[in-house]
Amino acid sequence: MKLFYFLPIFAALGSVSLGQTEQSQAALENAPVLDEVVHQHGNDTLVIQRIEQPEFLEEATQEETEEPQTEVPVPQVVLPTQTFIISTTSYGQGATRLKIWPSHRGQQGALEGWSNIDWSVLQSLLSFDDENVRYQFMLFHTGSGQGVNAPEVPDELPEFAETGARYLVTSSEETEREETLDFLEAIHTLYDENKAKLHADRAIAIERHKERQRQIAIEKETPKTRVLKIWRHTRPETQASE
Repeated sequence: MKLFYFLPIFAALGSVSLGQTEQSQAALENAPVLDEVVHQHGNDTLVIQRIEQPEFLEEATQEETEEPQTEVPVPQVVLPTQTFIISTTSYGQGATRLKIWPSHRGQQGALEGWSNIDWSVLQSLLSFDDENVRYQFMLFHTGSGQGVNAPEVPDELPEFAETGARYLVTSSEETEREETLDFLEAIHTLYDENKAKLHADRAIAIERHKERQRQIAIEKETPKTRVLKIWRHTRPETQASE
C-alpha cells in the first residue's frame, strides 16, 4: 500500500537555483552585467541585473539543433481515483466522530459515524493506493470536541487497544454508500497496518513545521540581499543549405 504525503516546499531566491550545476552557476556569475537596478524593501534589498546570455545557455541552444533521439515511452499503470471529504472531531478516550462524503457531492451524501483511530496522524496524508483504486481525501480534523453539547460515545465502539481499528456507522445515504464504506474500511486497514509509521511521519512533519516557523522568524529579523539576473535568450543563426 503506497502512501502519499503533503510536504510543503519553501523556495527562495538565492545564489544557486534548483537544478543548476556548479559549471552553469559559474557561467551565470561570470556573465557581464549590462546594467542593474536596486530596489529597497524595508531591510531587504533586491538587485535586478541585466546580463549577457550565459555561455551554458548558448551551448544548450546548439545542442537543441541536433536531431533528437526517439525514446520509447514506458507505459504506466494509472489507477482509477476516488476522492472524499472527511470531517472528524475527537472526543477523548480514542473516540472520534466523523462525516465522510464523495467530493463531487455535497454533505447531503455524507456517511456519519464513529471511529477509534487517531485521525490527527492522517492530516499530512494526501492519498493512498488500495488494490485497484487510489483514494484521495481532504481531512478537516478538530482535536478536541469536549463541551456541554458533546455527544455520548456509543458503547458499541470498542477501544483500539482491544480490537484494532474499528468504526461504527450511525447513518448514511443510500447513494454511493458502498464506495464510501469501501474507503472507510480501507483507511482503517491502512491505520492498522501502518500505525507506527503514520505516527512517526506525523511527528516528523510537526517538527519540520516548527523548525520552518523558527527559520521564518529569524529570516524576518535578518536583512537579505537577493540578486535576480535576467537576459535576452538568443539562438545562433543557422546557415541555409546550398
